[in-house]
Amino acid sequence: MKKIELGQTITVLANLGVIAGIFFLILELRQNTVSVRSAASQGVQDQITAVYDMLLDERMAGILRKGYDDAKTLDPTERMMFYSFWEAGFQAYQNLFYQTREGVIGPERTDGWWQHLRNNLEFPGVRVYWEQRRFMLTPEFQSFIETDVLTREPSPNLLIEP
Repeated sequence: MKKIELGQTITVLANLGVIAGIFFLILELRQNTVSVRSAASQGVQDQITAVYDMLLDERMAGILRKGYDDAKTLDPTERMMFYSFWEAGFQAYQNLFYQTREGVIGPERTDGWWQHLRNNLEFPGVRVYWEQRRFMLTPEFQSFIETDVLTREPSPNLLIEP
């Protein structure tokens, strides 16, 4: 009898050890998930900040303001800079879209960015850029812009007057 009880006790303890191991594994996975989401969110914010840091250059800010109305009024170098800004900007927005879709960043943190993009697309120069260069972005993101972003009403308190 004692050998059976000892064997059962060892089995029960081993099973408890497995259950405890699984419990700690779940906790570790949750912590890792939070860390990964936090890092991804920070990466998107850093990418967006890097794009908008270009505006600290006075010449670049002037090119953007001029290009908002009509990118055709820009000389070739200015047009290249204007398009480069928006290429980087749309890549950052696309990254934001995918991070939101995957649940890494909550929609409550992105809605303002989509409204900001909507307002920028009110400017003829930005709209022309979008029509000419959107092929560089994924079809899924293009569809999101067309069906979700461009269908919003522009927010008058976010518009920048050129």
